[in-house]
This record gives sequence, structure tokens and C-alpha cells, in this order.
Amino acid sequence: MGKDNTEKLVFAAYYKRRFTLYIADSKKPLKKLSELAPSPSPTGPQGYVPYQPAIEVTIDPEKVTAKPSHKLQLEDANINAGINTDQTFVSNTVLVFGDNLGDRRFIATLQSVSSYTTFDFAYYDLSRRMQKGVELFDQRVYFLALDQSHGFEQVVRDRQAYRTTGGQFLANYPLDRYHRVEGQLGFISRSIDYPFVQTNENGTQAFIIAPRSDNYPIIGAAFVGDTVSYQEWGPSQGRRYRLFGSWAPDLGQKTTLDQFTGKEIPGGTTLIGNVALDFRQYIKVTARSLFAFRIFGAVSKGNFPDVYYFGGLDTLRGLDYASQIGNTVGYANFEFRFPLIDFLVFPFGGLRDIRGKFFFDIGGAALENQHWVFWDNDHRLNATRCQLLPTDPNYGPCGGVASYGYGVELTFLGLPLHWDFAKLFDLKQSHGGFRTSFYIGYEF
Repeated sequence: MGKDNTEKLVFAAYYKRRFTLYIADSKKPLKKLSELAPSPSPTGPQGYVPYQPAIEVTIDPEKVTAKPSHKLQLEDANINAGINTDQTFVSNTVLVFGDNLGDRRFIATLQSVSSYTTFDFAYYDLSRRMQKGVELFDQRVYFLALDQSHGFEQVVRDRQAYRTTGGQFLANYPLDRYHRVEGQLGFISRSIDYPFVQTNENGTQAFIIAPRSDNYPIIGAAFVGDTVSYQEWGPSQGRRYRLFGSWAPDLGQKTTLDQFTGKEIPGGTTLIGNVALDFRQYIKVTARSLFAFRIFGAVSKGNFPDVYYFGGLDTLRGLDYASQIGNTVGYANFEFRFPLIDFLVFPFGGLRDIRGKFFFDIGGAALENQHWVFWDNDHRLNATRCQLLPTDPNYGPCGGVASYGYGVELTFLGLPLHWDFAKLFDLKQSHGGFRTSFYIGYEF
């Protein structure tokens, strides 16, 4: 009964992909159908009849095993693939295997970038709070560097190989539900077309590539936090971050590169020392729209520090893949994500969760001893100045790069599809037209 002493009708209905409880006025008096009402059942001890299964079996104590089976079965599979603005094809396949109780995990990661392939196999024992694991990997990728054999008049980007092979022992310790610490101890073999800069007598700089191979032990640690909550289309609110550091000693002849001659000179005891931070924040605006931010930064020091690279796809859009390289790198992504169409119906099916986004990316990368200025006195980014002729009045140190644009994503056959349209921007004016990239998988 309602407040006005009228009968109300309460019912549940499925609408807009969820069940909801509704209440409405009853135009006619409701009458309970007696023939549909179940007959009252006896209560108390006299009305209780224990369940008797049709087949009863007994447990043989001799066949009870003290240890559960650790046989692994496929639990999850994730496939990412994309085509960057320079038509570079990238793929990433992750297969997760686990046992019946979830105490053991085997994760196989298979990647490809153009004709370069990578594999990473990791096995974890999660039966105790201190989680232990072992990892084997072989990574073969490339980065883009200036090929000056053509001269500055015809500046081109040339692929330089970067291979790392090794193994390491892993340990993870959860501090609470949202935070954990990680540790690693391993050995790596590295082969790289090592990039560095040479400063000429007139102050100009040239990029030099020198092949190099290293074998070294490595130790690392990380602090990880994750409070992100998800909806069917991706992260909706919360934050994720990972602060990582590693160190590798120089076991061979301790040398470094002279910036003027490119020759090796005595150096310190550290071959590689790395610090990196990956921070992501998701701020909920409405039930299905949000602001998404990511900041990534990394610094590598030592006699022959690691080379970081980024550009293209889900990093700094509008650039060629891996076209920003350096021993010190950083970039940031700012996005507003919002729904466009919930369900687009066709006679033969439909498309779900069509969403849109506007984004702005900014970042930069610098090699050791490189003349590098993020922006000039007019706050204009200097990304391409170092690629000009030294006689050009606009010639100067390299610097930052930025882009802006928009994107559309949708779910098709359970796969998230993304199209991004980005245009380069020096904070004063745009350069060129919109460049398109496509990839399958979840965004940051």
C-alpha cells in the first residue's frame, strides 16, 4: 500500500543491460491467485526429510594424496596488435597457465615488432606470501637513429638493433591489498648498436653508432601500487605506479666513451644504473567518462648505460615507432575518455561500447652529453632543430616533442579496437596533417 492507501505494483525488469526494481500505481485491485500459491509445508522436526543422493560413494583413504596436482592449464589469453603511423606492425601475445588451486603460474609472452621477435617465459610459485619465480627472456627490438651517411640534406631514420638475452630469479612480497615490493637477481647478455654523440670543434654534434656487446649480472628492486577499478571498457578510477631501480657492475675493462673522439676511456665500476617511474591516474567524471593521465620517466647512468626508446602507438602518438631514444627519457599522456554509442545494431549483429577520446602527448629523450633543451626562449619545442644543417638559422640543440588528437575505440568479437589520429605540435603551431595508427588491445 502507498501513502494514499492505494495499491502499488512492484516488479523487476531488464533494461539497458541491467535488472532494475520498479514501482507503479495499480489501476485495478490485485488478486492473489490461489491456484498458483504453493501449499504450506509442514514445519518442525516432523517435516524435515534428509536429502538422499541416488548414488553414494565412499572415499578410499589409500587414494588420498597429500599434495594437490600442479598440472597447468590455460587460464587466460591476451592478444595485442597494432599498425603505427609508419606502417610498423607490432604484436603481443600473453598466455597464462595455472594449476587447480592457483598456487602456480606460468606466463608466456610472445612479441614481434616488424621482423624482430621477443619471448619471455616466467614461472611463479604463489603458494606463500613470499612469492618466488624464475624468468627466461630473449628480446630483439630496434630503435630509430639518424643515418648521417646520407648527409644532413637528406635526414633519414635508420633501424639499429638492440638484443638482450638472459634469466633472473624473482621475488614478490605483498605489503597489503594494494602495494607490494619486488626483487630480481639475474644475468644478461646484451648486444647493441650503441648510439652516442660526438661534439665537433665548432660546437656542432654528430650521432655515432658503435656496435657493442656486454655480459653482466644485474640486481633490481621495485615498489608497486595499484588501486584501479575497472569496467568492461577499461580502467575507470584509481591509480597505478611502479618505481623501479637496477644496477649492474662493469666486470670487464672499465671504460666509457669520450664525447669528442668517440674513443673508450677509463670509467667507473658501474656499467648500468637505472631508475624508472611509471605513474597512471584515472579520475572519474561521470559513470562512464574519465580523465586518464600517465607519466613515464627513466634515467640510466654508467660506463655504457641502457638506451630507452619510445614513440608511436600508445606512447607519444604521431611519431614513428621508437623514434625517440636516449639514456634519459620522459613522456606524459593526458586523455579525456567518454562514451559515444553503447550498442550499434545491424541486421547481422552489432558493435558495442563505441567510445571516444581527446588526448595530448608530450615528452623527449636525450643521450649522454647531448646538447638538449626542452623548449626555446619562446617556449617552442626543439625536437627537430638538431636535424637541420648547421648553416640553417634554426639549427640548434634537440628538445621536446608533443602531439594532440582524438581517437575512437569499439569492441568487436570481444576485442578492443582503437584508431588514433595525431598531429605534431610544438606548443606554438601544428606541423603536418593527422597521422593514423591502429591497434588491438587495452590502452594504458
